[in-house]
Amino acid sequence: GQYRTGAFGTSKGNLQELEVVVILESTGGGVQDYGLASAQIERLTSQEGIVTTVCVDKYAVSGGYMMASQATKVVAAPFAIVGSIGVIAERLNFHQSIGKLGIDAITLKAGTHKAPLTTFGAVTKADVAAEQQTLQKFHKAFQDLVADGRPALEETIKDIVGQGEIYFGEEANDLNLVDSVMTSGEYIMDRIEAGDRVLKLYPAPSRHHRRLIRELALSDFLPEKGAKLLSKINIPQLLAMLAQTSGVVGFAQYLARYKFK
Repeated sequence: GQYRTGAFGTSKGNLQELEVVVILESTGGGVQDYGLASAQIERLTSQEGIVTTVCVDKYAVSGGYMMASQATKVVAAPFAIVGSIGVIAERLNFHQSIGKLGIDAITLKAGTHKAPLTTFGAVTKADVAAEQQTLQKFHKAFQDLVADGRPALEETIKDIVGQGEIYFGEEANDLNLVDSVMTSGEYIMDRIEAGDRVLKLYPAPSRHHRRLIRELALSDFLPEKGAKLLSKINIPQLLAMLAQTSGVVGFAQYLARYKFK
């Protein structure tokens, strides 16, 4: 993420604007899982003072592109793959196979359209039609969500880009699936060169790891002379200096005051 004042040409007085950059790599998956993930990105995008950018270096297809489409902008590498706005379902049915073995499969249902396709039950044309209808509902919801996140696709989402095809970076840019073509490294470097303060976030350590960290002393990892040096250092003073100086430089200046014996 990066903090800026008046980012993207806006003027918001003293309010600092935050840009959240997500480096996304996904081939998709379950509708519910990626629907939730997309909603989380949309939630950030809709917050005042927050800009979201999704960078795709390799692929963001199907549910992955569903997520990307909810960002303020999408950046893709030249050979990155995006798109695949479609829905697929596969089933194995062993009804005929177990019948040949003399095994009867009994499937009980309550509700006409409850689980039309099962693993061992008989499959009728009506069952297949019902399942296909469900897929069509998912597909339309997928298309509508992408169009909501990227209004430039409203005219092409139904018949062109929203039928499951995949696209490389430049073609995706031409079709408005992405906003620019560059790698995540190039994009982040551009932000640094523009004077933005860029921070990288890591997952928080688990409770178990935090406990281990508390139990370990820094001197356990230092050689004998390093441990002697550590015993002389005023930790509060060191932290204050790191906060007031340029970090590494201040730390080096502080250590230069001490000599090994």
